Amino acid sequence: MSIVPTPDVADISVKTTSSSTTTTATTKTTQPKPPPVQQPPAATQPTTSETPPQQGLLVNEGARCDPESATGIGLLGEKLVCRKDPQRGDRLRWQKA
Repeated sequence: MSIVPTPDVADISVKTTSSSTTTTATTKTTQPKPPPVQQPPAATQPTTSETPPQQGLLVNEGARCDPESATGIGLLGEKLVCRKDPQRGDRLRWQKA
């Protein structure tokens, strides 16, 4: 006695004949594929309470800024620094360097 392996996909055809019609039926059976392996979500960067200094930002002169001593670039290409403005109650504003 020999063992015959069964394929994953099988085509089965059945023909029946009668005096007036011919019928052919084909059935395919397949093994279900395993679900794709999903990658775990990327690790998020831990947030810190300290904000990194702003550098190279396009900013408006006189606008609010944070943190003090951050640098930026004005609309006309001039270098601006975030510092206290004594004329505005020592609030942090972008000023020409």
